Amino acid sequence: QLLSRICKLIALPVALSLIITRLSRHDYGGARRAVLVYVCFSALLGLLIPVIRYIAMRGENKVYSHLCASYFDKLVTTDLEYFNSNLTGYLTTATRQYVDSCVQLIRALRDRYSTTILSIIFPLGVILWLDAPLGLITLALSVANAAYMIWASRLIGPLRTKSRELYRHNSGQMADITANILAIKATGQEANYVAKVRQAAGREANVFFERYALQSKLVAAREAITVTVFATLFTFTISRIAAGHINLTTAVLVITYAATILTGIYSLSDDLDEHDDLIDRIMPAFEIINRQNKVLDPEEPAAFINIQGTITFDSVWFSYEQGAKHRAVLKGFSLSVPKGQ
Repeated sequence: QLLSRICKLIALPVALSLIITRLSRHDYGGARRAVLVYVCFSALLGLLIPVIRYIAMRGENKVYSHLCASYFDKLVTTDLEYFNSNLTGYLTTATRQYVDSCVQLIRALRDRYSTTILSIIFPLGVILWLDAPLGLITLALSVANAAYMIWASRLIGPLRTKSRELYRHNSGQMADITANILAIKATGQEANYVAKVRQAAGREANVFFERYALQSKLVAAREAITVTVFATLFTFTISRIAAGHINLTTAVLVITYAATILTGIYSLSDDLDEHDDLIDRIMPAFEIINRQNKVLDPEEPAAFINIQGTITFDSVWFSYEQGAKHRAVLKGFSLSVPKGQ
């Protein structure tokens, strides 16, 4: 993966800048050699990308199946009190989100986050090597921009967490209603439960709107900062070449890498949002994993007094009407519960 990033972020831009500068000097032989360099590194990149994905997928599939089974094992052995105080549909949603998000986080670290970070670090290193003053200016501006991105992501964090939790809760509520639809229809509570889901969906929509309204304001500020940062960098680049401190090749490389850094900084904002979303999905699962999965006797147990006699169900029949037909649920059901049990 590191090799592929070096090809894409260092070798290819250098080859492109060499093509441009050789053509500007009418050095067509040098331009052809630069094209050959570009083709070679492009071919290497084309070979590396599918190999990286193939190796990664072989490992990820094993991790996914193991993680799903081991986590679900911890869930089903949790004490009953936990299930009594949580929606079963919520637990199912949280379980799937935990397993999926763990694998997605590893993929994002490999494919996106590392690329974003390297697309900022590698170009900064090259600019520093080409011209130290320009490199230091680029570093300072990039750090300021990245600091704003991280601050903005933290600012929106509570709304992100709240919207994710509402999504899980509402999904769990709908799943529980569907699982218990027979009992709900038997008691004529359909309209009541639909109203609950509608109210919950309204709360969810309001939080999402609040979240994205704040995000839009932060993005607008980011755009203003980014334009200022790169206008400053380009102005300094022009001043350096006008004063004769750098040549045309260096100027082309600085501008090319500035565009690469700009792309990386834009990606950083999206990557931070995605990373925090994944963490929000993963964290609730640790409550289950770290629970004391054992039923403990209370410190002051209540005495079981006034024990009455045996409870008996004798040949109980029960059915639902479906048009002219009856669908039986219980047929001659009998059960005897002994005294004291």
